[in-house]
Amino acid sequence: MRRSFLAIFIPLASLVLLLAGCPSASQGPSSPSIPTRTHTDSTTPTASASLTATPSMTATQTLTLAADTATLTPPLTSTSTLTSTASLTSTPSPTSTATLTRTNTPVPPTLTSTSTQSPTGTLTSTSTLTTSPTSTFSPTGTSTLSPSPTPSATPTATNSFSATATPSPSFTPTGTLPIPTDTPSCLSTSSFGVDSIGSNAYPSLPNVFAQKAVLGASVPVTVLSLSAHFTAIGGPIRAAIYGDNGSGTSPTTLICESAPFSLTGSGWKVLDLPDTILSGPATYWLALQTPFGGTSTSISFEPGGPANSWAYGNGTGYVYGPFPMNFAPYQNYADYLSIHANFCNPSGTVTDTPTITETRTFTLTRTPTPTPTLSQTPVCLDTTSFGVGSIGSSAYPSLPNVFAQKAVLNASVPVTVLSLSAHFTAIGGPIRAAIYGDNGSGTSPSTLICESVQFSLTGSGWKVFDLPDTILSGPATYWLALQTPFGGTATSISFEPGGSANSWAYGNGSGYVYGPFPTNYSLYQTYSDDLSIHANFCNPAGTATQTPTITLTRTPTLTPTPTSTRTSTRTPVPTDTPACAPTASFGVTTIGAGAYPSLPYVFAQRATLSGSLPVTVMSLSAHFTQIGGPVRAAIYKDDGGGTSPTGLLVESMEFSPAGSGWVVLDLPDTVLDAPGTYWLALQTPFGGTATSVSYDASAPSEIWAYGSGAGYSYGPFPSPYQLYATYPQDLSIHANYCP
Repeated sequence: MRRSFLAIFIPLASLVLLLAGCPSASQGPSSPSIPTRTHTDSTTPTASASLTATPSMTATQTLTLAADTATLTPPLTSTSTLTSTASLTSTPSPTSTATLTRTNTPVPPTLTSTSTQSPTGTLTSTSTLTTSPTSTFSPTGTSTLSPSPTPSATPTATNSFSATATPSPSFTPTGTLPIPTDTPSCLSTSSFGVDSIGSNAYPSLPNVFAQKAVLGASVPVTVLSLSAHFTAIGGPIRAAIYGDNGSGTSPTTLICESAPFSLTGSGWKVLDLPDTILSGPATYWLALQTPFGGTSTSISFEPGGPANSWAYGNGTGYVYGPFPMNFAPYQNYADYLSIHANFCNPSGTVTDTPTITETRTFTLTRTPTPTPTLSQTPVCLDTTSFGVGSIGSSAYPSLPNVFAQKAVLNASVPVTVLSLSAHFTAIGGPIRAAIYGDNGSGTSPSTLICESVQFSLTGSGWKVFDLPDTILSGPATYWLALQTPFGGTATSISFEPGGSANSWAYGNGSGYVYGPFPTNYSLYQTYSDDLSIHANFCNPAGTATQTPTITLTRTPTLTPTPTSTRTSTRTPVPTDTPACAPTASFGVTTIGAGAYPSLPYVFAQRATLSGSLPVTVMSLSAHFTQIGGPVRAAIYKDDGGGTSPTGLLVESMEFSPAGSGWVVLDLPDTVLDAPGTYWLALQTPFGGTATSVSYDASAPSEIWAYGSGAGYSYGPFPSPYQLYATYPQDLSIHANYCP
């Protein structure tokens, strides 16, 4: 992509001829990625004659360049002053006629560019362009200046000029400046931890357990979730990340935690976390939590790791709920649990094209009528609140477990709520905050909208509880909720008695257990007091104001020597780099002449990967002559001799295709960085399906393996592969990858 930098000398015409501003030229379609320039011209001519005046023109403008277009903004508001002195008695008039001679000798500009580039794709460039032409004017003209500025309360100004100028500048700029191409977008994820499927499974997980994982990234990354491979799930699960104690032997302080998940089935499960920035290289501990003792949840693991590979926390006194702030280690083990953390990859690169050389010669004739147009980018600079913002004269001596103050949001546009504030006279334990919707009649909270993490506060006065940024629409009624452990805390909140009926609600009851807020509020009783609780939301800020000004003073004889200095700030225009679509494959890409009348349950085609590595495998393709039930896909490692599959590398979810022909079975994106032999596997329910795959037995180049046995149960693929027999035939199965 090329960009042109145009600089325009604006000649000054006659004795009283107005040449205000820098006219714009529009000669072609604009480019969406043209940089913006801001430049300042200052011209101070000196002359003497029987009529004496001193001109000074100062203008601040933005030069916008397209392929064949030069446009200068903002338009200008001008003030003109004419001062004359004569030895004879005369009445000066603002209309004059003069004859001047100008010879324009441009000096090639010198362009200096300094660029600072960051890994996020932001380029800041400062350039300086200096010209020193010597000019003598020689048109004859008559000019009448009639400035008519029209100010407005909104950031729009209109100027009318009754002046005609016919400049014919010829200017040839040559510059060198990098043009950035910026692609900052998260299109894919990477992981750290254990991303392989262990060959064993713990029959019943302990209460809190954490796998040690090393983040090797040299720049901060944003962690999005944890993934864990289960062989069975029998109850709720929570996820978290802990820091390391500095020696790699134990977790220490909680960094982030998830909400509880109610999962079923088996295989890889993704547990979403609050987006959390982690710095590397460093050691972290990826933690899971299940209720103690009573669940039949099992996780895959690989024995034989180094000491202190994973840690078992708490003990028999443990209560399932939010993770402890400080991990209480019970015992460490030398196994690899199949748990890893997923973080975002910034996509794309910043590419500099360092040289631009362009020549432009143009002639402009302008009668300018400038009109500036301003746009605003709202920024959140302050907050407003709704609810009870005053401090009540009384205090409840001991708060109930879950309680909520009714609050009306009167905003006519959606707002972003950032936090709750509450006024306490005493705090004696942990506190959580949340917002509920209304039941439609203003008499009770209903459904949970958002909730905070646990806060451990002390003292008294106003306390702020940060919430996930949440958009609420108004006008509407909401309930601002707090939660404390039932009965045992000495936490008191300020309130003002004598409010309206159903002002605040007391929820749950004596059977309540402190922890995450219930999704549906369980109302116990309402009261007519006003609790000192309000929600804080963001105000869009700022009003753009622009007042462009030109001040002109003229003399009859002009010999200007202008010096132009421009400073430009470049903002790259980001473009997305689309995710790679599969463009190559390995395995059997031909359609076999034969077809197995009924597929066995687990079967795998041997395939050889070669060429430029690494590659990202995205799917398997198989050619079916008929499909009579569900199908799963997977890739296995080789035993080293090319005779059998061994460990499972990756597996798909279940598919229910129909018909016949080539079918694409999507896999989690998997990087293969070693050349050699892999096994491309499919799985169907045993015996009862009428699914057939194409094969060729006439001149096979590979073999395929039949796995498991009569005790097989359809579901997640086994690891390692349980070989039954191999056959010298080519099944029509291949893997699709992105180079």
